Amino acid sequence: MTPDPIAKLASLRKAYSEKKVQTDLPKQVRVYEYQLSDSPSWLIYFTAGVELDAAEKSLHDKFGMRLIAVKERK
Repeated sequence: MTPDPIAKLASLRKAYSEKKVQTDLPKQVRVYEYQLSDSPSWLIYFTAGVELDAAEKSLHDKFGMRLIAVKERK
C-alpha cells in the first residue's frame, strides 16, 4: 500500500507552520564589551535578546566587584 501523497503533504504543511510559529521572533544577538579589575583589556560578551541593563546584571552576578564597566559594542 502506497502512502497517500495528499495526506503526507498536509502533514508536512502542518509541521512547517508549527515550526514557523516557534521561530517567527528570532532574538537579536547583542554584543557587549566589559572590563574586569584584573584584566588590562576589554572582554567580549555575546548574548541573545538581552538589553544592556540585563547584561550588566548578569555579568555583575558572575564577576561581582571585579566588574568595572559594561558597554554595547558598536
